[in-house]
Amino acid sequence: SLSMILNEPVSHRIRKVVEVNSLDLDAVIPVFDILPMCSVYLRGVGDVHVTMLFFLPSSMARKFAAKLLGVEKMNKLSSLGRSSISEVGNMMAGSFLNALSDNTGFRVEMSTPGFAADTFKALIQTPTAELATTTDRVIITEAELHSSESDIIIDTLILLSPSEAKKILDAQR
Repeated sequence: SLSMILNEPVSHRIRKVVEVNSLDLDAVIPVFDILPMCSVYLRGVGDVHVTMLFFLPSSMARKFAAKLLGVEKMNKLSSLGRSSISEVGNMMAGSFLNALSDNTGFRVEMSTPGFAADTFKALIQTPTAELATTTDRVIITEAELHSSESDIIIDTLILLSPSEAKKILDAQR
């Protein structure tokens, strides 16, 4: 979906998949936590529960919003820029959940996207705190989406409990 939105090729790669204690944020805090970040946060609920966080440094978010809005440069991320990034996060999450549903038969509804700007540690606290209410372990998949022409990189975290991951794997067999 990102490739269609940007009208350019987008590559993806899985960086890592880890299982951590749901309150052990240090296991997922990247080195760049000192950079101001922007993120879009969504939850999928239904036959399976999954949490998604799309994030990028604020400077990259301004570049991304400018591309989405057809302007050359943004010195400050406007409300329209934040809204456009949220909507792209919504579309990417929708694509992910549709593929999940197509491949498993699970019905999953998506939350409204939430946009936030802060440090990565602050941005990850809400999703991990929500998961910590239902599980003490979390499987985190870290992926990267990279547009080749505009050189925009969007990092993605997909978080779910081991029991939810097992449901997905069992549905694949």
